[in-house]
Amino acid sequence: MRILVTTIPFSGMKIDAPIPKDPLNARLAEGSQGEHVTFTNDPLVDITLTRTHGGVIVKGVVTGACLQGCSTCGDTVPHEIVSTIDWLLQTASDRAGMDDELDDPGVIVYDGDHIDLEDHVQEDLILNLSPF
Repeated sequence: MRILVTTIPFSGMKIDAPIPKDPLNARLAEGSQGEHVTFTNDPLVDITLTRTHGGVIVKGVVTGACLQGCSTCGDTVPHEIVSTIDWLLQTASDRAGMDDELDDPGVIVYDGDHIDLEDHVQEDLILNLSPF
């Protein structure tokens, strides 16, 4: 999901597309220690990108279905993940000053004219998995 930022109009641009499940499942397998989570279909991203003078505002949702082990019964059970996306994309030059050096989970800093949102969408899904 690579986007050329300069093509995003100030009026906004809608993206309604899947992201591939295989890279997401591979990323989940890297960090699992006996617990396995598998996405059963490609997660769907429904976002709107709006360019502003301070960056790009990204709002929307990402949804996906996965199978995850239940900590209570030990069975593998299906889960539906629905995650709200509310990000601000900024270049390093858009950052205002020293206070902007702090990590802000809602701000994604990128370099160049393009940004690839797939890793950020994957991270959002992973952070919304149930720990139980």
